[in-house]
Amino acid sequence: MQLVVKHTDRFVKEAHFPQGPVYIGSGIECHVCLQDESVDPEHVVLCGADETEWFAEPVGSRTPVLLNRKPLQRQPLRDGDVLAVGEYHIEVQLTGKAATAALGAMSPREIAERIAARPPKNIVRLFDQPDSPDIRMPPRRYKDYLAVTTAIQKAPSEHELVKTLLAVTKQQFGMLHTFIAVRRQPTGPFTCQVGKRRTGQNIQLAEMVFQHFIREAVDKQQYILIPILPEQQIYERIRSAVISPILAPGGCYGVVYADNAVDDPHYSLTDLDYLMLLTVQAGARIRQLS
Repeated sequence: MQLVVKHTDRFVKEAHFPQGPVYIGSGIECHVCLQDESVDPEHVVLCGADETEWFAEPVGSRTPVLLNRKPLQRQPLRDGDVLAVGEYHIEVQLTGKAATAALGAMSPREIAERIAARPPKNIVRLFDQPDSPDIRMPPRRYKDYLAVTTAIQKAPSEHELVKTLLAVTKQQFGMLHTFIAVRRQPTGPFTCQVGKRRTGQNIQLAEMVFQHFIREAVDKQQYILIPILPEQQIYERIRSAVISPILAPGGCYGVVYADNAVDDPHYSLTDLDYLMLLTVQAGARIRQLS
C-alpha cells in the first residue's frame, strides 16, 4: 500500500507499507506522523497486507476520521480512497491482491462516489518551494545514475543527448509512451525532439494524452507526477506518468515525459526524483553545447 499525504492540497510526503498495522497520528512513534493540533497522538490505524486486504479503523479520536467524506468506522480500504484526518488528506493506493479484491467488491454507485470525493492527485515539485520534501534516490538506482550521467556529459550534440534520454525512458522507466525535447535557448521552439511508443512507432506531442501537462511543465518549470490512475480513469492503457523539465540557469531547455502501462508498477515520487536528477545533468550539458 502506498499513502500520499497532503495538507490543504499541498503534497507533504509519500510512504509505502507492505503490511500493517500502520498507525496515523500526531505522535512521533506513529508510522505516519501528522503535526497538527486537530490530530490525536493515535488517530487511525490501517490493518492488513498487500497480499490480503486492508481495513481502516479510528482509534478513539476526538475529531472524526472521514473516508471519502463520510465518517469512518471499521471499513475496508479500496484503491483511490481518501482519508481525511484533521486538515490532512491521505490518498490510498493499493497494490497486489488487495487492489484486485477491493476493485471487484465495488458497486457502480460506490465507484462514482469515490471518484467524486478524490482531490486532484497530481504531485508537483518546485525547486524553490521551501517546504518540499527531500529528494530521494534508492540505492538500486546508483549504478544506473552513474552510467547515464557519464553518457549525458559525453553527448557531442543535442541529438545524441536526446538519444541518451530516450534510452533511459525505455530501459529504466519501461515507458509505454515517451516524449523528449531540447532546445539550445530557454525560449522558442524545440530544436530536437522525439516521441515514441513502446512498440517503436513515432508519436507527436499533439497525440499525447497528457500533452497539456507536458506544456505546463515547460511553461511553469514544474516537475509533475501523475500517480496511479484508477480503472475508471485509465487513458490509452496508461497507469501513471512522470514529467521533468530540463532546467538550467536561465530557464527551461527541454522536457522529458514517460508513462507506463496498466500492467506495470505505478511510478512513485522516487521515480520523479531520479528523473529530476538526470534532467539537471542534461540541462548542464545543453548549456555547455550552446
